[in-house]
Amino acid sequence: MGASRPLAFVFLHIAGNNGRPFFVIVKAMRVLVATPLYSPDIGGPATYSALLEKEFPARGISVAVVSFSAVRRLPKGLSHLVYFFQLLRASFSAGIIFAQDPVSVGLPAALVAGITRRRFLLKVVGDYAWEQYQQRHSVEAKVQDDVSNFKTPEQFQTERFDLLTEIRRKIERFVARRAEKVIVPSRYLAGIVKMWGVPENRLKVIYNAFTPHASEERAARAGSRETRRVFSSLNAVIGSAGRLVPWKGFPALIRVMVDLKKVLPEAKLLIVGEGPDGDRLKRFARELGVGDSVRFMGVLPHEKLTEFFLGIDIFVLNSAYEGFSHLLLEAMNAGVPVVTTAAGGNAELVIHERNGLIVPWNDQKEIMRSIVRLVRDPECRDLLRERAKETVRDFSPARMIEELAALLKVPA
Repeated sequence: MGASRPLAFVFLHIAGNNGRPFFVIVKAMRVLVATPLYSPDIGGPATYSALLEKEFPARGISVAVVSFSAVRRLPKGLSHLVYFFQLLRASFSAGIIFAQDPVSVGLPAALVAGITRRRFLLKVVGDYAWEQYQQRHSVEAKVQDDVSNFKTPEQFQTERFDLLTEIRRKIERFVARRAEKVIVPSRYLAGIVKMWGVPENRLKVIYNAFTPHASEERAARAGSRETRRVFSSLNAVIGSAGRLVPWKGFPALIRVMVDLKKVLPEAKLLIVGEGPDGDRLKRFARELGVGDSVRFMGVLPHEKLTEFFLGIDIFVLNSAYEGFSHLLLEAMNAGVPVVTTAAGGNAELVIHERNGLIVPWNDQKEIMRSIVRLVRDPECRDLLRERAKETVRDFSPARMIEELAALLKVPA
């Protein structure tokens, strides 16, 4: 940690007293961002890294990005070795290495930081070892909505598992414990990472930002109106989204549709996302006789996702685990009332009866009751929409960037 800190130089354009522009050269801290995804890839790390690259220079921080995407085509092991050397080469002109996950880029980044004695910061948005464990067990389940083997992230921290799971867990804990600071997007995740053995004073909660795209919204509104005409003339278009994995609770939503159709015959469920459970979920909907009322829309680009939110009446996120749900903010910004669980970081975004409705995970009766209530009670819908819009304003990009920049500028 005591090595010299490489600096970059940036040009700042400043307006003088006489109105004529002039430029000054200032020393800038240089951050090397190690990310699993980067533009044109689609995903949270790609968007986050691009935002840092755009906003940091104005705050005296220059950014270099090394993406794992460039080596992903190589065989496992070799890809990580090549990525390690790419990071090593880029690290000599940087003072800080900032990894965007604790495994694929986190392990090479932690090793490079140790060798070069650079400051090392880590962002954790989920428990990779837990997710892989649960995903594998969902494939082994014989019944689509069998959750008997489901373990919460909290339970997972205290039990022992198969060799591969233990290796993954040791890697993410090794990386997190070597970080100067671990940045998490919710207090809930801070609690999980603390169980990895990371001291509380090395944890920092910085909520992710939400950036509404006005031009996309205007373009999407016409498409969303067409979507509404196709699916229903009533306020009964329910949307959900996420990876098609067991902890997202999609089987329960499909079961809800069976009873919901009895009281709202035109009700439709639109599901955005892909994942290992995709084919089984489609088959499950057909087996329950609601295949025509449940539409799987796959992964949508952002402008189409905006259209999706503007075209639905209610957004339901029946998840057993969320680190920080950007999808909830998308729904709130679009003025769509939300029904979700108190799992993970959800409770830090949604307050029951204030800006959304909270239900227990997989509680089909409560999910259905909440949907029917929102369909039939316009005053409740309008109140939740108004307050949800206020919530979204608290998650501005400027706030997130300022908090992160301040953290980076604190000497190690």
